[in-house]
Amino acid sequence: MPSLDDDASAYESVVSVNSVLFSAGLLLTFVWGYLVNTGSVKHISQSTGAVLIGFIMGVVIRLLGVADRKEMLGMSAELFYFALLPPIIFDASFSLNTNMFMNNLTSILTFAFIGSTGRTAYPLDADSVAGILDGPGTTISAYVTSIGLWTFSTSWLVGLKNTEALRGYCMTFGALISSTDPVAVMALMGGSKYRPNKTLHSLVFGESVLNDAVAIVLFAAYQQAYFSPRGTSSGLAQSPLLHFLTVTFGSVIFGILSGALVSASY
Repeated sequence: MPSLDDDASAYESVVSVNSVLFSAGLLLTFVWGYLVNTGSVKHISQSTGAVLIGFIMGVVIRLLGVADRKEMLGMSAELFYFALLPPIIFDASFSLNTNMFMNNLTSILTFAFIGSTGRTAYPLDADSVAGILDGPGTTISAYVTSIGLWTFSTSWLVGLKNTEALRGYCMTFGALISSTDPVAVMALMGGSKYRPNKTLHSLVFGESVLNDAVAIVLFAAYQQAYFSPRGTSSGLAQSPLLHFLTVTFGSVIFGILSGALVSASY
Protein backbone atom coordinates (compact mmCIF):
# COMPACT_ATOMS: atom_id res chain seq x y z
CA MET A 1 0.00 0.00 0.00
CA PRO A 2 1.53 3.36 -1.03
CA SER A 3 2.31 5.78 1.76
CA LEU A 4 1.14 9.36 2.04
CA ASP A 5 4.62 10.56 1.10
CA ASP A 6 4.46 8.54 -2.12
CA ASP A 7 1.07 10.02 -2.97
CA ALA A 8 2.31 13.54 -2.26
CA SER A 9 5.40 12.99 -4.39
CA ALA A 10 3.33 11.59 -7.26
CA TYR A 11 0.93 14.51 -7.04
CA GLU A 12 3.80 17.02 -7.09
CA SER A 13 5.26 15.36 -10.18
CA VAL A 14 1.90 15.49 -11.93
CA VAL A 15 1.48 19.18 -11.05
CA SER A 16 5.01 19.92 -12.30
CA VAL A 17 4.47 18.16 -15.62
CA ASN A 18 1.06 19.79 -15.99
CA SER A 19 2.51 23.26 -15.36
CA VAL A 20 5.36 22.76 -17.83
CA LEU A 21 3.05 21.46 -20.57
CA PHE A 22 0.52 24.22 -19.96
CA SER A 23 3.22 26.91 -20.13
CA ALA A 24 4.72 25.37 -23.27
CA GLY A 25 1.33 25.12 -24.95
CA LEU A 26 0.49 28.72 -24.03
CA LEU A 27 3.83 29.94 -25.37
CA LEU A 28 3.40 28.03 -28.63
CA THR A 29 -0.12 29.45 -28.99
CA PHE A 30 1.18 33.01 -28.59
CA VAL A 31 3.94 32.36 -31.13
CA TRP A 32 1.44 30.86 -33.56
CA GLY A 33 -0.87 33.84 -33.14
CA TYR A 34 2.02 36.19 -33.88
CA LEU A 35 2.90 34.27 -37.04
CA VAL A 36 -0.72 34.38 -38.21
CA ASN A 37 -1.12 38.10 -37.49
CA THR A 38 2.12 38.99 -39.29
CA GLY A 39 1.16 36.98 -42.35
CA SER A 40 3.91 34.38 -42.00
CA VAL A 41 1.24 31.67 -41.85
CA LYS A 42 -1.65 32.20 -44.27
CA HIS A 43 -3.52 28.94 -44.71
CA ILE A 44 -4.16 27.88 -41.10
CA SER A 45 -6.13 30.11 -38.73
CA GLN A 46 -5.08 30.95 -35.20
CA SER A 47 -7.83 28.84 -33.63
CA THR A 48 -6.96 25.83 -35.82
CA GLY A 49 -3.34 26.17 -34.77
CA ALA A 50 -4.40 26.24 -31.11
CA VAL A 51 -6.36 23.01 -31.61
CA LEU A 52 -3.35 21.37 -33.25
CA ILE A 53 -1.10 22.49 -30.40
CA GLY A 54 -3.55 21.02 -27.91
CA PHE A 55 -3.55 17.77 -29.87
CA ILE A 56 0.26 17.68 -29.78
CA MET A 57 0.21 18.31 -26.03
CA GLY A 58 -2.18 15.38 -25.63
CA VAL A 59 0.17 13.13 -27.58
CA VAL A 60 3.07 14.26 -25.39
CA ILE A 61 1.07 13.45 -22.25
CA ARG A 62 0.33 10.03 -23.70
CA LEU A 63 3.97 9.38 -24.53
CA LEU A 64 5.12 10.47 -21.07
CA GLY A 65 2.96 7.75 -19.56
CA VAL A 66 1.01 10.04 -17.26
CA ALA A 67 -2.30 9.80 -19.13
CA ASP A 68 -3.58 7.31 -16.56
CA ARG A 69 -3.41 9.98 -13.87
CA LYS A 70 -6.81 11.61 -13.43
CA GLU A 71 -5.13 14.80 -12.25
CA MET A 72 -3.64 15.25 -15.73
CA LEU A 73 -6.92 14.83 -17.56
CA GLY A 74 -9.31 16.56 -15.20
CA MET A 75 -10.31 20.21 -15.31
CA SER A 76 -12.57 22.13 -13.00
CA ALA A 77 -15.74 23.32 -14.72
CA GLU A 78 -15.89 26.22 -12.27
CA LEU A 79 -12.38 27.30 -13.31
CA PHE A 80 -13.40 27.32 -16.97
CA TYR A 81 -16.77 29.04 -16.58
CA PHE A 82 -15.85 31.61 -13.93
CA ALA A 83 -12.13 32.31 -14.55
CA LEU A 84 -11.16 31.52 -18.15
CA LEU A 85 -14.30 32.18 -20.19
CA PRO A 86 -15.59 35.54 -18.82
CA PRO A 87 -12.46 37.55 -19.80
CA ILE A 88 -12.67 36.17 -23.35
CA ILE A 89 -16.32 37.14 -23.77
CA PHE A 90 -15.74 40.49 -22.08
CA ASP A 91 -12.82 41.32 -24.39
CA ALA A 92 -14.83 40.35 -27.46
CA SER A 93 -17.78 42.47 -26.32
CA PHE A 94 -15.65 45.44 -25.26
CA SER A 95 -13.80 45.57 -28.59
CA LEU A 96 -17.01 45.70 -30.65
CA ASN A 97 -18.08 48.85 -32.45
CA THR A 98 -21.12 49.72 -30.36
CA ASN A 99 -22.82 51.86 -32.99
CA MET A 100 -22.47 49.23 -35.72
CA PHE A 101 -23.59 46.53 -33.30
CA MET A 102 -26.76 48.40 -32.35
CA ASN A 103 -27.52 49.34 -35.97
CA ASN A 104 -27.37 45.66 -36.97
CA LEU A 105 -28.82 44.28 -33.74
CA THR A 106 -31.87 42.72 -35.43
CA SER A 107 -29.76 40.80 -37.94
CA ILE A 108 -27.26 39.74 -35.27
CA LEU A 109 -30.02 38.45 -32.99
CA THR A 110 -31.54 36.61 -35.95
CA PHE A 111 -28.27 34.81 -36.65
CA ALA A 112 -27.53 34.09 -32.99
CA PHE A 113 -30.95 33.18 -31.59
CA ILE A 114 -33.83 32.99 -34.05
CA GLY A 115 -31.93 30.92 -36.60
CA SER A 116 -33.21 27.68 -35.13
CA THR A 117 -34.96 24.55 -36.18
CA GLY A 118 -36.21 21.21 -34.93
CA ARG A 119 -36.70 19.60 -31.58
CA THR A 120 -34.61 17.20 -29.59
CA ALA A 121 -35.63 13.57 -29.66
CA TYR A 122 -36.02 13.32 -25.91
CA PRO A 123 -38.84 10.98 -24.86
CA LEU A 124 -40.60 12.03 -21.70
CA ASP A 125 -43.77 11.03 -19.96
CA ALA A 126 -46.72 12.35 -22.00
CA ASP A 127 -48.47 13.37 -18.79
CA SER A 128 -45.53 15.49 -17.72
CA VAL A 129 -45.61 19.24 -18.17
CA ALA A 130 -42.01 19.00 -19.33
CA GLY A 131 -43.22 17.05 -22.34
CA ILE A 132 -44.64 20.32 -23.68
CA LEU A 133 -41.72 22.55 -22.76
CA ASP A 134 -38.87 20.16 -23.40
CA GLY A 135 -36.84 20.17 -26.58
CA PRO A 136 -35.94 23.79 -27.34
CA GLY A 137 -35.01 24.83 -30.85
CA THR A 138 -31.28 24.73 -31.39
CA THR A 139 -29.19 26.76 -33.76
CA ILE A 140 -29.01 25.47 -37.31
CA SER A 141 -25.31 24.81 -36.92
CA ALA A 142 -25.80 22.73 -33.78
CA TYR A 143 -28.75 20.83 -35.23
CA VAL A 144 -27.05 20.01 -38.54
CA THR A 145 -23.90 18.89 -36.71
CA SER A 146 -25.93 16.72 -34.34
CA ILE A 147 -27.92 15.08 -37.14
CA GLY A 148 -24.78 14.46 -39.18
CA LEU A 149 -22.95 12.95 -36.22
CA TRP A 150 -25.95 10.79 -35.29
CA THR A 151 -26.37 9.58 -38.90
CA PHE A 152 -22.70 8.66 -39.16
CA SER A 153 -22.67 6.96 -35.75
CA THR A 154 -25.68 4.76 -36.56
CA SER A 155 -24.55 3.93 -40.10
CA TRP A 156 -22.96 0.61 -41.06
CA LEU A 157 -19.52 2.24 -40.93
CA VAL A 158 -19.71 2.68 -37.15
CA GLY A 159 -22.71 0.56 -36.22
CA LEU A 160 -23.68 2.14 -32.91
CA LYS A 161 -27.16 1.48 -31.58
CA ASN A 162 -29.68 4.31 -31.70
CA THR A 163 -30.01 4.86 -27.96
CA GLU A 164 -31.05 7.82 -25.88
CA ALA A 165 -27.48 8.23 -24.64
CA LEU A 166 -26.18 8.41 -28.21
CA ARG A 167 -28.75 11.08 -29.09
CA GLY A 168 -27.73 13.00 -26.00
CA TYR A 169 -24.05 12.87 -26.90
CA CYS A 170 -24.80 14.02 -30.45
CA MET A 171 -26.97 16.93 -29.30
CA THR A 172 -24.53 18.12 -26.64
CA PHE A 173 -21.60 17.89 -29.05
CA GLY A 174 -23.57 19.80 -31.69
CA ALA A 175 -24.34 22.56 -29.20
CA LEU A 176 -20.74 22.59 -28.01
CA ILE A 177 -19.26 23.08 -31.47
CA SER A 178 -21.93 25.38 -32.92
CA SER A 179 -20.38 28.70 -31.92
CA THR A 180 -18.68 30.70 -34.65
CA ASP A 181 -15.00 31.57 -34.76
CA PRO A 182 -15.06 35.07 -36.34
CA VAL A 183 -11.34 35.11 -37.13
CA ALA A 184 -11.58 31.86 -39.08
CA VAL A 185 -14.75 33.02 -40.86
CA MET A 186 -13.16 36.28 -42.00
CA ALA A 187 -10.04 34.40 -43.09
CA LEU A 188 -12.09 31.96 -45.18
CA MET A 189 -14.06 34.82 -46.73
CA GLY A 190 -10.95 36.59 -47.90
CA GLY A 191 -9.22 38.03 -44.88
CA SER A 192 -8.22 41.68 -44.91
CA LYS A 193 -10.08 42.62 -48.09
CA TYR A 194 -13.37 42.24 -46.19
CA ARG A 195 -12.23 44.45 -43.32
CA PRO A 196 -13.44 47.71 -44.97
CA ASN A 197 -16.97 46.27 -45.08
CA LYS A 198 -17.99 47.39 -41.61
CA THR A 199 -21.46 45.85 -41.83
CA LEU A 200 -20.12 42.37 -42.59
CA HIS A 201 -17.45 42.74 -39.92
CA SER A 202 -20.06 43.82 -37.36
CA LEU A 203 -22.43 40.96 -38.25
CA VAL A 204 -19.75 38.27 -38.00
CA PHE A 205 -18.13 39.47 -34.79
CA GLY A 206 -21.38 40.55 -33.13
CA GLU A 207 -23.00 37.19 -33.81
CA SER A 208 -19.91 35.39 -32.54
CA VAL A 209 -20.12 37.19 -29.19
CA LEU A 210 -23.76 36.21 -28.68
CA ASN A 211 -23.64 32.64 -29.96
CA ASP A 212 -20.87 31.75 -27.53
CA ALA A 213 -23.37 32.32 -24.74
CA VAL A 214 -26.10 30.52 -26.70
CA ALA A 215 -23.84 27.50 -27.22
CA ILE A 216 -23.01 27.32 -23.50
CA VAL A 217 -26.67 27.53 -22.46
CA LEU A 218 -27.74 24.98 -25.08
CA PHE A 219 -25.00 22.59 -23.97
CA ALA A 220 -26.13 22.88 -20.34
CA ALA A 221 -29.78 22.45 -21.36
CA TYR A 222 -29.16 19.30 -23.40
CA GLN A 223 -26.87 17.92 -20.71
CA GLN A 224 -29.66 18.43 -18.19
CA ALA A 225 -32.25 16.88 -20.50
CA TYR A 226 -30.33 13.72 -21.35
CA PHE A 227 -27.96 13.04 -18.47
CA SER A 228 -29.47 14.51 -15.29
CA PRO A 229 -31.06 11.97 -12.93
CA ARG A 230 -34.80 11.86 -13.39
CA GLY A 231 -37.19 12.19 -10.52
CA THR A 232 -34.95 14.56 -8.59
CA SER A 233 -37.17 17.56 -9.29
CA SER A 234 -40.46 18.48 -10.85
CA GLY A 235 -40.97 18.05 -14.59
CA LEU A 236 -41.16 21.80 -15.08
CA ALA A 237 -37.86 22.35 -13.31
CA GLN A 238 -36.18 19.76 -15.54
CA SER A 239 -37.25 21.51 -18.74
CA PRO A 240 -34.22 22.59 -20.81
CA LEU A 241 -36.35 25.32 -22.36
CA LEU A 242 -37.07 26.80 -18.94
CA HIS A 243 -33.38 26.51 -18.08
CA PHE A 244 -32.47 28.20 -21.37
CA LEU A 245 -34.87 31.11 -20.81
CA THR A 246 -33.86 31.52 -17.17
CA VAL A 247 -30.14 31.67 -17.89
CA THR A 248 -30.53 33.83 -21.00
CA PHE A 249 -32.79 36.53 -19.58
CA GLY A 250 -31.28 36.24 -16.11
CA SER A 251 -27.83 36.93 -17.54
CA VAL A 252 -29.12 39.94 -19.48
CA ILE A 253 -30.81 41.40 -16.41
CA PHE A 254 -27.74 40.75 -14.26
CA GLY A 255 -25.50 42.41 -16.86
CA ILE A 256 -27.73 45.47 -17.11
CA LEU A 257 -27.92 45.86 -13.33
CA SER A 258 -24.16 45.39 -12.96
CA GLY A 259 -23.45 47.96 -15.67
CA ALA A 260 -25.88 50.44 -14.13
CA LEU A 261 -24.28 49.94 -10.70
CA VAL A 262 -20.77 50.50 -12.05
CA SER A 263 -21.93 53.54 -14.03
CA ALA A 264 -23.62 55.03 -10.97
CA SER A 265 -20.52 54.42 -8.86
CA TYR A 266 -18.30 56.44 -11.19
